[in-house]
Order: sequence, then C-alpha cells, then structure tokens
Amino acid sequence: MLMAILGRGIQRVNGYWEMTEDLEVCAPDKSHLPDRVPLDDANPDCLVGGGELNLLAGVEVHRRTPATVAVCAYAHRAPYLAKVGGPSESEVMSEKLSGLMNDRRLRLPEVCVWDRDRLGEDPSNTHRELANVFALACERTIADVHVVTVSVHLPRIAVFARSLTERDMRFRHLAVSLFASEQVLVEACPAKYAPRVLGLWGSQAYTRTAFYERRGTVAFLQGRY
Repeated sequence: MLMAILGRGIQRVNGYWEMTEDLEVCAPDKSHLPDRVPLDDANPDCLVGGGELNLLAGVEVHRRTPATVAVCAYAHRAPYLAKVGGPSESEVMSEKLSGLMNDRRLRLPEVCVWDRDRLGEDPSNTHRELANVFALACERTIADVHVVTVSVHLPRIAVFARSLTERDMRFRHLAVSLFASEQVLVEACPAKYAPRVLGLWGSQAYTRTAFYERRGTVAFLQGRY
C-alpha cells in the first residue's frame, strides 16, 4: 500500500520550519505565509491549515495498515517557499513523519521525498500532487493508495481522484481510499482529539475554507481549474 499524506503548508516559527496549525492566517490571495503570524479566526484571511493534523493522522493510518511506501506533500516546492529560499514541504513533512514513526516504534515505510530542486510538470496544486502520487504508485506497481487529508479538503480530493482514475488509463486499476484526518484521530483517541476537532469544525475559518473548497471544485468541474 502507498500512503499519501497531502500537504497543507509549512511555516517558519522561531527560525524552524513547522507544519501549519489547525487554523492559519494566510496572505490576501489565500496562499500560505512563510512566517507564522498570530491566529485570528475573525480575520477574513484565516483559513484551515491542518498540516500537523494530516501528519498525525497519517501515523495512525500507517499504524492500522502499514504502508510499503509513504509520501508527504508530494509535489514541487510552492512559490511562497521558493521566494524565501525555503525547503520543499515534502522535505519538512517527510522528516517529521519519520521522526514520529520512530518515536512510536512503528516500522518505517520507504518515504519518498520530493526535494526542493525537483521540478514538476504543472504548477504546484492539489490536482498535480494527486497525479504525482498515482504515478508513483504505478511506478512501484502498487495498486492500493491511501490518501490522508483534513475533512474540509476531502470532497475536492474525491472529485480529483475520480477524474484521474477515469480519464488516465495508467490509473484505472488503482484502488483509492480516502481518510479524513479528524475522524482518524478522534477514533484513535477521543479524549485527546475530540475537543480539538470540535474547535476546528466550529471555527469561522472552517466555514470560509469550505466555501473556497466548493468554489474550487465547481471550477474544476467546469474546466476552469
């Protein structure tokens, strides 16, 4: 099985690159900011981040069904990171994934990293990231793909996955399973994660992000993505 933990951004905190928190204040164009700023749910640019949630959920998915290969944020370095000479999100997230798995004494899968100098075929976006994941699965002759991301992101991922597997002959044999990070974590430890998830779901940022996710899905279906 190939496990793909989708990227939700990284930010500098006291000089170190960290995963985005559950909520993050973004730039006015809704792209990630390279440096974390104080959280403000009332800010119209505050959206769901979820990088840390995805990472933690990926560890739990692997615990349940060990992956042979794992990837994190498997696409080329986003412009907001390139502008500041930062790493790729895949580099940072993959290192943290390996550390968490080692801490929990889990068998480490092969972690394939998309490094900062590797270019992609198209602009870095979620559709391209998913296509990269599916291409790697085919390259490694793996038919089962588990995709982990936050719940607000999941409907768009489902549309992208269906489109790729229906339109690209290379991917038609893939069995794709989708996992909502919040659900995975609450099932693993309700006492620890239920309050956190309820806070996320009840935020203004979650409502805003859901609006933008729906808009992006409609644009894709209309051929404007």
